Amino acid sequence: MRCGSTCSNRPTVWTRLPNGPRRGESGDPAVAAALVLARRLGIQARFAELVQKELGIGKKAFARIDRDAESLLAKTDSAHSS
Repeated sequence: MRCGSTCSNRPTVWTRLPNGPRRGESGDPAVAAALVLARRLGIQARFAELVQKELGIGKKAFARIDRDAESLLAKTDSAHSS
């Protein structure tokens, strides 16, 4: 079975919720958590390539996420602990 011209074979990766963070903002705890895990696994370079490509995050935006990942996770963890 083949897809027609309106069918996308790629799943939607990002959906912006009203008043939520935009793609590439450093406020995305899921990307930050995945980045921290990628660092620990030693696959940060490849992960960075894939995230930038698949989520459409620019290099500068990714650099902000990379820089702020640990602090964002700490804030998220403390918010959920309260």
